[in-house]
Amino acid sequence: ERADGGARTYTFAYTASGNATGYNSWSQKTVETLPDGSQNIVYTNFLTQVLLKEFKSGTDSWVKYYQYNDRGRLLLAASPAAVVSYDDAAADLDVTLQASSGLLQRYEYAETTGDGAVAGYLTQEFVQEGTSGDLIPQLSYEYATHTAGGITVHPVSRQTRYRQEDGTGLLITTTDTTFHSGTVQAQQKVTTLPIVPAEQNGTGLPVSARQYLDLNGRVTWQMDARGVISHTVYDEVTGGVLQRIQDVDTEVVSGAPPYWSTPPGAGLNLVTDNVLDARGRVIQSLGPAHAVDIGGTSVTVRQASWTVYNEDLHVTYSAQGYYDVVNDTSTLINPVSITQRDAGGKVLASIAAVSSSTSGTLQAIITAAGGGAAAFPQSSYVRWQTTQYTECCLIASQRVYFNIPSSGEGASGTNYNQTTYGYDTMRRRNRTV
Repeated sequence: ERADGGARTYTFAYTASGNATGYNSWSQKTVETLPDGSQNIVYTNFLTQVLLKEFKSGTDSWVKYYQYNDRGRLLLAASPAAVVSYDDAAADLDVTLQASSGLLQRYEYAETTGDGAVAGYLTQEFVQEGTSGDLIPQLSYEYATHTAGGITVHPVSRQTRYRQEDGTGLLITTTDTTFHSGTVQAQQKVTTLPIVPAEQNGTGLPVSARQYLDLNGRVTWQMDARGVISHTVYDEVTGGVLQRIQDVDTEVVSGAPPYWSTPPGAGLNLVTDNVLDARGRVIQSLGPAHAVDIGGTSVTVRQASWTVYNEDLHVTYSAQGYYDVVNDTSTLINPVSITQRDAGGKVLASIAAVSSSTSGTLQAIITAAGGGAAAFPQSSYVRWQTTQYTECCLIASQRVYFNIPSSGEGASGTNYNQTTYGYDTMRRRNRTV
């Protein structure tokens, strides 16, 4: 394989084992040789699950090892510090692990269903220092069961995290999930968080957070542990966010889930509205209305953010400003950020420019000028940085301008300072001038 325009060459070699099929029997060995001669060696089973990964560089070697149960579920993950050796003449690779050092991660699964367990589902996670070390519990799981339309799902209902090596210091999180009628799509999730005791600046009482989801699995309503509500509205075509309301006042905003209401002292109803393009990208965002002093006059405004995309020239314009709620007018605040890219998405230039007109949205200003180039000629630039690339894709140099010419690139030392970069055979940066 040749990458980066042929600048880097990778070779691959494949070996089939002929071993009997099994979850812990290696079926194929893949050797990837990198441009600097180092190698990635990977052994996989008949399902292409990774059994062993080795990275070799010279005489150094780092090996990760994985072991599965008779259903192909991960039982053991051994870090390089825990692996002593292996032998690929053996179907199971005959891996030798350290007895008293090196991190091992172990996983247990339920054999039967009942009492919060589901056959085949993960129940416990442990860490271990070497094969003779004690199993130190990290996490345990319990599950609920829901069936609809002939489909059964098992969402996590309880997660326990252990703070102490002896299995004490429990941090318990429970989740109660209800579903849209006749479906297995979650409608509401009530998550009760671990209790924080008074000695750790907590209340010592359980608190819960809630999420309300639509049929597409998107969170439309949220209630945090203090009871403060937020609401999100989506565009059905693109999936983009059309509106967010923070600290919802349920006396003003309709559609909240049953029995949800604004707690005392809350209800600021902070509304952010977005305008999306056909791809679901935000091209205008208006924040919550608030009063500001402009020239000694109190004016109700919404902070505005605008983005304009020129797909043909691969240029993006973005700017901030404000929207006057009473007068229905927009004002741009300089400077405007301009990003120029090539067809592959690499940034060619980052520019800050000053618009001669600040009346209207960014799109309106560009349209009135006859296009972005006309609205922001080089003479309007106040900051300018360009990036040059090698034939393949690497950054060859960067220019930062301190004296921007009205046209053209200018000269090094007169208009800009240039930083040049060099790379080794792996295309890792090893020189900066």
